[in-house]
Amino acid sequence: MEGVRYCHMGRSPEQGFDCLGQVYYFFKRIGLPVFVPPEGTRYPRDYWKAGVSFTYLNKLSEQFSVIPERCAQFGDVYVFVAKPGTGMVAHTGIVMDPAVGRFQHVVQARPTGYNTIRERFWAARLHGVMRYRRMDLLHRRVASVPKELKV
Repeated sequence: MEGVRYCHMGRSPEQGFDCLGQVYYFFKRIGLPVFVPPEGTRYPRDYWKAGVSFTYLNKLSEQFSVIPERCAQFGDVYVFVAKPGTGMVAHTGIVMDPAVGRFQHVVQARPTGYNTIRERFWAARLHGVMRYRRMDLLHRRVASVPKELKV
């Protein structure tokens, strides 16, 4: 999915993505669609409740759990705050290589690409890690992940 342009509320490579649209598309492509929030609640800060549960309309809390950063695996989702020291969640990225903290994401200024949580900017903003509750399903389907979704 590298090189897909940014599009606010976008949910496909053709349309473009915002950070959550990319998460939605990733899970949809491997056969694990996640709940899509209603219009007006697409910002990550609307989803992270009290730093404990990724939730909107209590739907995603049924699909995702908050896990320790050291436990991150391929397919987990890093959640970032807009400004260090605040609890205002503003961004997400899909964990690609947890050994080096590599994640894929899309931001307004550039198309889909990679960064690591070891970079000072991202390390200071990491708020937490979410895991699809049925990670066993995700790992069984990794072999069938389309080429464009792999690292």
